[in-house]
Amino acid sequence: MPHSSGGGSHGGGSHGGGSHGGSGRSSRRSTYFPGAHKYVYYKDNRPVYYYRADTIKTPEQRKKTNLAIGLFLAFFYVLMIVSCLVGSFHHPKKLDMNYDTEILIYDDIDVMTAKDEEQLREILEDFQNLTGITPAVITVPQSVWLGRYTTMENYAYDLYVNTFSDEKHWLIVYSEPEVKDGFNDWHWEGMQGDDTDPVLTQKWADTFTDHAHKYLLDQKIGVAEAFARAFSDLMPDIMKTSFQPVVLFAVFFILFHGALMYAGMFGARKKEAKIDDASIEIDAKAPIREDQCEYCQGIYVHGLHFNCPHCGAPIRPAQD
Repeated sequence: MPHSSGGGSHGGGSHGGGSHGGSGRSSRRSTYFPGAHKYVYYKDNRPVYYYRADTIKTPEQRKKTNLAIGLFLAFFYVLMIVSCLVGSFHHPKKLDMNYDTEILIYDDIDVMTAKDEEQLREILEDFQNLTGITPAVITVPQSVWLGRYTTMENYAYDLYVNTFSDEKHWLIVYSEPEVKDGFNDWHWEGMQGDDTDPVLTQKWADTFTDHAHKYLLDQKIGVAEAFARAFSDLMPDIMKTSFQPVVLFAVFFILFHGALMYAGMFGARKKEAKIDDASIEIDAKAPIREDQCEYCQGIYVHGLHFNCPHCGAPIRPAQD
């Protein structure tokens, strides 16, 4: 459906047209489940028990896993960056003119002379031949929309869908009050079909809005000439390949997100690896006996150690 390309009024100025993250889950559980392997490590002078479905990987196995994950993440983020950079180059292509391409200029409030309309039509034809977009300029009295529609944008939308059966037109609507009382509070609105978006991007729509509004504010320039100049200003560059610098912000965000993902994921894996290296597998179903070191008072599992896992002091032979 069509959408606003921008517009404005004499008294109100112009206007333009219309994180994902993840977290890891530890493989350790605090309760037994069928087939579980039971492990113990020590923290704060006490044993900590946990269960896991698989056995602990060796440092060499973890290194291979981390390398595979790192390569996958690097490939994923490089692919995103390359896609952004490729997409940052805009290559406009002329629209196929397989629709009703009659250029409409309707001046219902007599703000254009016959010569004005002729000169405007020439510019609109040049724009159409260059882009494939068919422009239309219609002027109406303010009473047509004021009080009947909430905004002129809504009126322009209604006028577009009731006038054109395609999405390749660019409609410009201009209105003036019948009674001006010393101040001509004109309004105008652009409405572009969706198929015009690949050529008439936000950048060019905003450029047209800025220029058209500037010319309308110049009392030495008539309405037809104001819009003709705004269309003319677009034509030298609108079909040129251009680079969109805003994509660089997307690339920076991807790099920042990748760095956070890498730090978070491998930080967590490094912490888990430290626990894994300090863990000892024990019988998952056997009852646990605990002893206390007579030197540091730390608690340890009976029968697993020759020295205290907390202070390193010799442990008396286990008396089973």
